Amino acid sequence: MPRRNAVGIARWRELSQDAPSRREVRVFVSSVEFDGKVAPVTGAGSGTGAATALLLAEREAAVTLVGRRQSKIDEVAAQITSKGGRALAIPGDVSIAHDLESAVRATVDAFGALHFGVNNAGVTGIFAPTAEMTEKDWRRVVGTTLDGLFFGMKYEIPAILAAGGGALVNVSSVFADRGDRRSTTRPPSMRSAGLPVPQQRNMAHWEFGSTNFSQASSTLR
Repeated sequence: MPRRNAVGIARWRELSQDAPSRREVRVFVSSVEFDGKVAPVTGAGSGTGAATALLLAEREAAVTLVGRRQSKIDEVAAQITSKGGRALAIPGDVSIAHDLESAVRATVDAFGALHFGVNNAGVTGIFAPTAEMTEKDWRRVVGTTLDGLFFGMKYEIPAILAAGGGALVNVSSVFADRGDRRSTTRPPSMRSAGLPVPQQRNMAHWEFGSTNFSQASSTLR
C-alpha cells in the first residue's frame, strides 16, 4: 500500500475514533488530488460521515454536509471552516428525493461543480423478528439506506458528468455480506448499499461505458 494511502487511513481512524457509531470500517484513501474538487457527504453530522467530510476538507476539497440534524452538520462545518476549509451545511432527509436534489443543486451553485459523491447515510433499525416489525420501522430503514442511495446517485451522477467526471463512494455496513437473525431490515437494506462489484460494473458499463471500478468507488467518465 502506498505511504499516502496508509497515512490517509490512519488519519481517518484518528478522526473517527470518537464517533458515536463506534463502527469498525476500513477506508481506502486513494492518491487522487482533492484540491479544487467538490464532494457532498450524506449522514455527515456524526460517525463515518463526519470523519469522511473532515478528511476530504483536510485534503482541500470543498464539502457539502447533508444530514437531518442541523446542529450536528453545523458543528462539522465549523470545524472545517475554522481551519480555512470550505463547507456548506444542508439539512435534509435522504429518503426524500427533493431534499437530495436540492442539496446537489445548492452544492453546484455554491462551489461551481460537483466531482465526488459520498452516499453514507444509513440507519440500523430495530432488532425484531419479521412478524413483530412494524411497517413504519421497515420504511424508515429501507427509505434511508436504500432509497437514499438511489436518490443520491440519481442527482449526483448528472452533476459529476457535467463536471467532466469523478467518482461515487457508496458506504455500507458489515451486514452487506452477512445476515443477522435479530433484525429483518438490516441485511437487505445494507446489501443494497454495498452492491456486488460485478453488478456495479454492469451498471456503469450500461450507463457510462465505463468498467473502471473498485469495491469502494465507482469512477464515472
